[in-house]
Amino acid sequence: MLIFVKFKDDRKCFICGVTQTICWRRHSETGNYLCNACGCKLRKQVTKKRKSINLIEEVLNK
Repeated sequence: MLIFVKFKDDRKCFICGVTQTICWRRHSETGNYLCNACGCKLRKQVTKKRKSINLIEEVLNK
């Protein structure tokens, strides 16, 4: 059973506009509110980007 939480301050996901979610997250750069799904997707994209940057740096430093 999923429980959705709606806050009194009427939070809204910065990316998709959802107003109810299991967990609210914050954007690491802007501080805007994100729903759980968008927060997880964003974290995955950022992690992938960091890995590719690190790989490029390793190749250049050889």
